[in-house]
Amino acid sequence: MNRSPQSRRFWRIFGPIFGYWGIQIVTQFIIGMVIVVLNAAEIAGAIASITEENMIEKVIDLSMKMSQILMEHQSLAAAFTALCTFMFAAFFFTNDRKAEKNAQLPIQKKAPSVQYIWVLLFGVVFCLGMNVIIAMSGLAARDVSYITNSAALYSEGIVVMLICQGMIVPISEEMMFRGVLFKRCREQMGFWNAAFSVSLIFAFMHSTLTQLTYTLVLGLFLAYFYEKFGSLKAPALLHVMVNVVSVVLTKTGILMWLCSDFMRMAVCIVGCAFAGAVAFVKIQGMKKQTQIQVEV
Repeated sequence: MNRSPQSRRFWRIFGPIFGYWGIQIVTQFIIGMVIVVLNAAEIAGAIASITEENMIEKVIDLSMKMSQILMEHQSLAAAFTALCTFMFAAFFFTNDRKAEKNAQLPIQKKAPSVQYIWVLLFGVVFCLGMNVIIAMSGLAARDVSYITNSAALYSEGIVVMLICQGMIVPISEEMMFRGVLFKRCREQMGFWNAAFSVSLIFAFMHSTLTQLTYTLVLGLFLAYFYEKFGSLKAPALLHVMVNVVSVVLTKTGILMWLCSDFMRMAVCIVGCAFAGAVAFVKIQGMKKQTQIQVEV
């Protein structure tokens, strides 16, 4: 029996999401097993020391130890998961673009390379401005989960952080959330509905309230840049720049220095708002042109 059009639309959008979550669960399980193997001797010793009197205490200690090891290598684990999900998303992305080409659908012409300078500028000031606003609001200071996750995430060296969190993770996320999900939602519900829906899913992939707020706003800009530039390179570049700047600001102590003085924060926010507005106006003024795809 053929599926209804509504069923096909549902699975066209939510099928990749379920697959994405499934891959994350599997990779996290694999990473957990690798940690167990690498620490097999210590685990065996801990298990051997368990008695009826200290069973609960020993099990809790062992569990906390395993969690600590995993958190200490959170960036590497996230990068491994991102590489796996990237290959999954790239399969759908490539098939979708082939289908569009075979159907000879009109596509947007790519923006000139020089226009990407505004993406870079916007990425820098967005990251800097949003981090200062969050610090000024006190949201991050009250979010215990955010503080714990950030401490674990930024425990790696800056080079590892730049490669894993600055490049691999954002590129993988853009392939799935903008390259696959946003494009598919865009076909059915228009730009703003698609942008908000996918940004909301993207935000809920991040576990803390602070990250949810930050990524929801970022997701809307990522979708808008994809729409304006007609290329996945634009949101990928913006996402990479935001993450790279965040790593640099945190690891070098610049963000802590800025947030230690109210006047510095105020000047920073005003400057970022001005520079961001200039970059956004330049991008908003870009004219979109379309062309018909012809199968060669």
